Amino acid sequence: MGIGGRFKSQAINSVSDNLLKAGELLKDINPSRRSCLTTFTECFDLVTWLRESIKDEQELKVFVDLAMISAGEDDMEIDRISCMHTSCLGFGSLIFGYRTDHGFEELMRLCQPVWQAVDTNPSIQEKLVSCFEI
Repeated sequence: MGIGGRFKSQAINSVSDNLLKAGELLKDINPSRRSCLTTFTECFDLVTWLRESIKDEQELKVFVDLAMISAGEDDMEIDRISCMHTSCLGFGSLIFGYRTDHGFEELMRLCQPVWQAVDTNPSIQEKLVSCFEI
């Protein structure tokens, strides 16, 4: 992807520190991470429900523990709860921390735990989608 538009014709000394900083942060967003951000936005109804129903990641853990107890021996239910646990905690910093009035730097800061989760578990976005479809 190249630089286009008005940036092509600007002098190099017109490039601000903020633009350079943004470029540094953006270089960490590989296709897998970009795909996860897209998935997050596509599952925003689930995110909204989680934010309205559960206060934070700690409360989510309690919710999952109670759901596991309630599931008993039902393997299918346990798998669904485990999927929710993995995906929602993986995306937890964005689910419970991101606000629409946050700037780019704050968004990138909140993405760091998500990047770690994605790098550790590449299927995490599919798990979030499956929670959304339940």
